[in-house]
Amino acid sequence: MVSSLTTLGYLVVEELIDRRLARILYDILLLRQWRGEFKRDDQVPDAYSHWGDSTLDAVLIGLLPDLETASGCVLLPTYSYARLYLDGQFLRRHRDRAACEVAVTIHLGNSGAEPPPIQFAPNVAVRQTPGDAVIYLGDQVEHWRDPFTGINFGQLFLNYVRSDGTRQRYAYDGRGNAFPPSLSQRSGAMKSAEGACLYSDRTERGAGTARSHAGLGQCPDLLTARTQYRPQRPLSAHKGLCGPIYRRLL
Repeated sequence: MVSSLTTLGYLVVEELIDRRLARILYDILLLRQWRGEFKRDDQVPDAYSHWGDSTLDAVLIGLLPDLETASGCVLLPTYSYARLYLDGQFLRRHRDRAACEVAVTIHLGNSGAEPPPIQFAPNVAVRQTPGDAVIYLGDQVEHWRDPFTGINFGQLFLNYVRSDGTRQRYAYDGRGNAFPPSLSQRSGAMKSAEGACLYSDRTERGAGTARSHAGLGQCPDLLTARTQYRPQRPLSAHKGLCGPIYRRLL
């Protein structure tokens, strides 16, 4: 059922992170809940929320190469977020702000029941297991979750803008001084050309080949028909700039 990010507005990436890392991040949310180290927001007011801390920002930067490979776009990070939902809580139907041009939600873990699927307009529901990600066009596609009936579940949200678009000003969401040059340059080094888009011809030539095109107005339609991508091995098994190689499932 999953189809093109540019056509449908969302893309499923199974096992973007392995279950062990997902569990560690979920446990971090549980520890923060227990210790009172959380924030509140007005979107899900009674949930335990987190944003802008070093742990989440490290994931925002660390997964950037993998998300560029999956989405086919060269990206600039904006901000990270996490939320621990409790029984009865839901995510209202909404679109995100402009800094969430390319948004990612990763399921970390749950207790008591499986989380409700993330839903996209008009009538798409995507279920996630720990480590699974959904990449979507956050400010274009309405999305929501129905009420949860369980103890808790944790989600990690990572947000980016396209480096070839008109939103470069949202890079780091106005917090550029919160990132040391060694990290900000690492993400910037991947932008090899002004307005570059990456696309993969792995479906014609086999896995792992990437090309860079300068001056494209938008990222090409990478995923046609019924396609879905997932890493061939857990994320922790991969090294190097390009991250995991994705395979096509028909």
